[in-house]
Amino acid sequence: MKLRNKTIKHALPLAAAVFAFAAGPAAADELDPKLTVTFITDAAEGRAIRKAQYDVAAEKLENSSARGINEFYVANNLCVSYLKIGEVSKATESCDAAVARIEKLVKENRNSSSVLADYETMLAIALSNRGVAYVVNDMHEQARTDFNAALEIKAEMRQPKVNLARLTELTPAAA
Repeated sequence: MKLRNKTIKHALPLAAAVFAFAAGPAAADELDPKLTVTFITDAAEGRAIRKAQYDVAAEKLENSSARGINEFYVANNLCVSYLKIGEVSKATESCDAAVARIEKLVKENRNSSSVLADYETMLAIALSNRGVAYVVNDMHEQARTDFNAALEIKAEMRQPKVNLARLTELTPAAA
């Protein structure tokens, strides 16, 4: 799995990196490289993920006591780590936690324009990542719903567009 060259920068002192992801059955060499997941490079073991040390990152993140926005970073990066090592049910749980945490922060900060746009971007990232977990679980309609929700939040975001297009290729009758 190779890191794509694109890096998304946020006003917060963080960068999100986009990975090509292999989705499908458990074996990494059989997985679909056309799906993408996004992790936070500057927090929550992002450096370990960048170095493809997914099991190391997952082990360190599993017992995190992070709070606030850091709780989202941990859940999001744990989601990506689990997807990369084939722990699909744990990945889905972590993706759900990331979505729930960032949705709460978006609601709490509706009147704070200084962070709202960043939180909405992170919500779109979390939804797209969870959509990939759903694809891996053969939950195609849920995946489609998450990719579309991510695009409603950030229509210009590339990852949910790529993932939705790939899902449509995989399930043309459902499109």
